[in-house]
Amino acid sequence: MDANPSWQYAPYIWPFVLTALIASVLGLYAWLHRAVAAAVPFSITAISSAFWSIASAVGLTQTDLLAKLFWEQLTYLSYTTVPLAWLAMILQYTGHEKWLTRPRLAALSAIPAVTIILALTNNLHGLVLRNAYLIPFGPLLTLGREYGPWFWVHASYSFLLLLISVGLLLRTLLRSSTSYRSQRLALLLATLPPSVCSLLFVLGLSPIPGLEVTPILLGLAGVPVGWALFRYHLFDIVPVAHHRVIEGMHDGVIVLDSKGQVIDLNPAARVIIGRSLADAVGLPAEEVFRSWPDLISLCRGESTRAQLVVGPDEARRHYEVQAAPVTDGRAQCLGQVITLHDNTERVYAERAMREANEQLVNWVSELGRRNREASFLNEMGELLQTCLTVEQAYQVISHSARRLFPEQAGALYVLDQARDVLETAASWGELDPVGAGLDGQECWALRRRRSRVEGDEDSGPPCRHFEVPLPPHSLCVPLIAQGEVLGVLHLRCESETSGGETSLSERVLEERQQLAVSLAEHAALAVANLRLRQSLREQAIRDPLTGLFNRRYLEETLEREVRQAQRRGNPLGIIMLDLDHFKQFNDAYGHEVGDALLQALGRHLQDHVRGGDIACRYGGEEFVFIMPDAPLEATAARADEIRRGAERVVVMHEGRVVGPVRISLGVAAFPEHGRSAAVLLRSADMALYQAKAAGRNQVALAGGAAGHLDVP
Repeated sequence: MDANPSWQYAPYIWPFVLTALIASVLGLYAWLHRAVAAAVPFSITAISSAFWSIASAVGLTQTDLLAKLFWEQLTYLSYTTVPLAWLAMILQYTGHEKWLTRPRLAALSAIPAVTIILALTNNLHGLVLRNAYLIPFGPLLTLGREYGPWFWVHASYSFLLLLISVGLLLRTLLRSSTSYRSQRLALLLATLPPSVCSLLFVLGLSPIPGLEVTPILLGLAGVPVGWALFRYHLFDIVPVAHHRVIEGMHDGVIVLDSKGQVIDLNPAARVIIGRSLADAVGLPAEEVFRSWPDLISLCRGESTRAQLVVGPDEARRHYEVQAAPVTDGRAQCLGQVITLHDNTERVYAERAMREANEQLVNWVSELGRRNREASFLNEMGELLQTCLTVEQAYQVISHSARRLFPEQAGALYVLDQARDVLETAASWGELDPVGAGLDGQECWALRRRRSRVEGDEDSGPPCRHFEVPLPPHSLCVPLIAQGEVLGVLHLRCESETSGGETSLSERVLEERQQLAVSLAEHAALAVANLRLRQSLREQAIRDPLTGLFNRRYLEETLEREVRQAQRRGNPLGIIMLDLDHFKQFNDAYGHEVGDALLQALGRHLQDHVRGGDIACRYGGEEFVFIMPDAPLEATAARADEIRRGAERVVVMHEGRVVGPVRISLGVAAFPEHGRSAAVLLRSADMALYQAKAAGRNQVALAGGAAGHLDVP
């Protein structure tokens, strides 16, 4: 048996092992909940404490001085880390996480990092431990220490960090409500004993010379922390939002954590919800507010506002509920604050006011009439927006005028700008308008561009579109949109007379005039928009010279017709034609006669259009004829019919007939000559060139011969 063994058994190692186990469990639990504020630094503290305990236990079993020094140096890895990690945890727990920026953490870690390096290289300089020796203590050998200058620097720094942690906990403990004091008191109890023990050991006042029991106290401190952890959900219920709860508020305030658990209710909320604080704290919102399903739907951690109605009819209460998320300095959601404001009295007052307003509306029939008129105008505006043609708009205007002026006859006159003539577009009531072909200059309202009441003393001479005898009161309102005069709205205000005086008051006439002006404004704007839309569409798809569809419309339509033919399995015919010797025709007679020839050919093509056929000008003197559902034979027959008909087209120039007109045509069909629009056009174009090469004035089939077809 070795007389000088290198290790020794000591029962004192078991407290170190036990506390290491406790600290390891706490550190692992905190790490699994690291998404919660303060969990990560607490996990680092616990793991460091566990390592400190293990290193101290192993060092206690050693009898060799160098071996003890080795394990002593390893304890500095934890000895330097625990104060800093504990401070970081307390800062996050008390809501000061904004202070923990990366530059500040790096600065705080400078002294611990230097201490670790100096401790591991202490045999080179002795700045941390100047001298070490063995101290007999009963059957044990402990390590005696004479500290170097840098150790006191680090010790002062570590105790300063612990002092700051204690101060923050005391400050929040004094300001916290009853529901949080147990949490913070547990943290304070976990901080003070290890700190005091470490201070006594450093000062040489430890009851066991050379044996530091601080790791044991750190492990034991995990007991109150664990109690708070499991009983009060220490890391699930972080009271960062508690400063927003005002105990004296008349409004109810509910505070939830990030998992939707209730962490506080102010007195008003307890009365509203009907639950005590002890029955609610730590429970999910779904369980606490089980009888308030509408309130549960707001507990989603989002910012929202809603009206909540609870209770039976006799005791119904109205609450304005506002939910707002609570975030930390890193924009991470910590929970939610929900306020309930009882606005029952305001709701009842508003309801009474609405009832009074409804009674007032019922008493004032005139106001009701105006509301109906406004509704009719709005409805007319909506209908006008859905009209596709001006004729539909005229029908809507006539129908709306009958509803707005049920007792007045009237008419809508439209101005023909080219002839400066008023044409009757619509009329209603017992009115025989005389505006067919009426000169636009004979309406005074139209000439003056403002409404005019006929029958006033200062109205001037009557308009020509009035019958004789003149009505007592009549109204003309010009239709003007975007500075352009479109027509005139005419109303005849028939009324009974008494003693030569009309029964219509000046106020009623003014109201009807205002209503007629509103009607005219809606009508003018709708007619102008429809005319503009129709004009733009015609310009977009029509060739201005021939009146046929243009190339853009051809390409869009042909693609659509080809797809439709593919879906239905139907044929599709394409005819491409070209005027023979058109350049020579232009050179001989001029472009004006050439344009006349193109116009004449366009009219000829329009005369041969079936219901579904589409005639287009492809460009220059080329034209394309699309024949849906037409097989190749029918398309070829139609092409030859068009060719023979073109020979009869007459173009006059300086009193004599210019001609004859000759055309060449190429025919292609789907699916024989292509299954796409581009291929079909190319096939028809090649057939057209084949017809020209064969002598012109012919019809050529794609992929076939050219000539005059034998068509009966």
